[in-house]
Amino acid sequence: MGNAGNRDKAREASSAYTKEADEEDINIQATGCMFCRRLLGEGDVLWELDWDKDREKKREECLRAYRGLEKKETPGKLPDGPQGIFFMALSALRPFASEGMLPCRESEQASVMEFLKSSLRVHIKKEVLYVSGMPGTGKTASVLDAAKRLEKARSSSSNSNTPIKFAYVNAMCLSTPSAVFAEIQRKVLGQAQKRKRGPGPGGDGEEALRQALTQAGGEVVILVIDEVDALLTQGQTVLYRLFDWMSQPAARLVVVAIANTMDLPERLLPRVSSRLGIRRVNFEAYNRDQLHTILADRLRAGGAEAAIRDDALKLCAARVAAAGGDARKALQVCQAAVQRAIDATATNGKEPEAVTAAQMDKAEAELLQRNPVAVGIMNLNLKPRCFLLGMVLELRKQNAYALPLKTVTRRYEAIMRILQQRDEGAGKATQPVSSERCAWECLEYQRRLEDCCIIAQYALEQKDDGEGPAMGLGFVSSIDVSEAATALSVAPGDEIAKELLDLQPPCPYRRLS
Repeated sequence: MGNAGNRDKAREASSAYTKEADEEDINIQATGCMFCRRLLGEGDVLWELDWDKDREKKREECLRAYRGLEKKETPGKLPDGPQGIFFMALSALRPFASEGMLPCRESEQASVMEFLKSSLRVHIKKEVLYVSGMPGTGKTASVLDAAKRLEKARSSSSNSNTPIKFAYVNAMCLSTPSAVFAEIQRKVLGQAQKRKRGPGPGGDGEEALRQALTQAGGEVVILVIDEVDALLTQGQTVLYRLFDWMSQPAARLVVVAIANTMDLPERLLPRVSSRLGIRRVNFEAYNRDQLHTILADRLRAGGAEAAIRDDALKLCAARVAAAGGDARKALQVCQAAVQRAIDATATNGKEPEAVTAAQMDKAEAELLQRNPVAVGIMNLNLKPRCFLLGMVLELRKQNAYALPLKTVTRRYEAIMRILQQRDEGAGKATQPVSSERCAWECLEYQRRLEDCCIIAQYALEQKDDGEGPAMGLGFVSSIDVSEAATALSVAPGDEIAKELLDLQPPCPYRRLS
């Protein structure tokens, strides 16, 4: 391959990595200069992409442009006059604008800090802290804040004789699970090692890391692995090798593993789970009061309380809480509403007014319009939407990524009985709801929605009578449960979705088994 071809391949890999990094919502300010490896082309050629300061700056600009968050969002000098408060609100509502400011997560942060301190006091516990919770519940931010505060406190304390080093790795940004060793080596030792061909132990900087982490008198490494479930392989060899380090007598390593699923420890093979103990901290989804507190605190800290009316904040908090409690989505909706107010002021030349609940509702609808899957959900007929509503309710209830069809069918039948009761109460002619008919309809809706690329089948962990893994239904990767819930709740005339998603008071005919 010529030099020109190599450069083209490197550019393609850089572009792919930039897009992937954005989709995983990486905090580029926290992670700093990125390092990545990619397999390029059919020839299995491995290239290293190492961003210097200039390339790092260009990459950050590219990520901001891809998100639609160009520099207009964080202007160096805010405009004078009444409009300035809206730009202050935009700045305050950025996802990473309030580093260290995590209201409503005091208990979880205290648990993380207690684990880290106790691990250092007993000269490294043979335990892993497993942090779980739905996306946008503050898991990563809480862990990073606790680790950095501990690192800062011990570095400034004269009484501490155990130096510590903090390292953060997002497993979703790795080309392969085994690449985690090279990435940890780069973070811990400050160097990158050439990748050995082949999957066996000893490659990817593993041996150099093992020696560094078991060296007597060396610093203790607090290793935070985000999206740790991306390291799961068929034989779980990567996690086994990683946890095996901690089981060594002289190991100086504290591991905090973060994932969205609660059942990862139960999915570990016995040979992996037996290496060490697991302590859990679970982050529950934010409720509407907590989300309102977060939004109000952000605006207050930025001096922009007057930019959004309190009833609009409460509406946003209620909608997002019902759709999964993702704080990042609440911030995104508020940003969109503020941007609408700025654009409207620039168009009509009137004095800006605080964002109202109606403007917040329109901003949320506009955000949904950007996702074609969400648009498809909103345009479905009532019964297919009820099928998806049953999926959303059960996925949220079980905190799962996929469900057996029979579970969705039971929920769908309950929803159809609610609709039947309401129609009868309103004097409308109704068809009787039968379990057989609901089962047939669910099979048909499953097929149609799969053809529309709204849902897909996924392998479940449970075994189906010893005949291999059972299959379950979940949403496609381009839309998550919270976005699907929002799309269902804003579909015209769909009051049942609003009620069951707790967005309005229940009807007298509500009886959901």
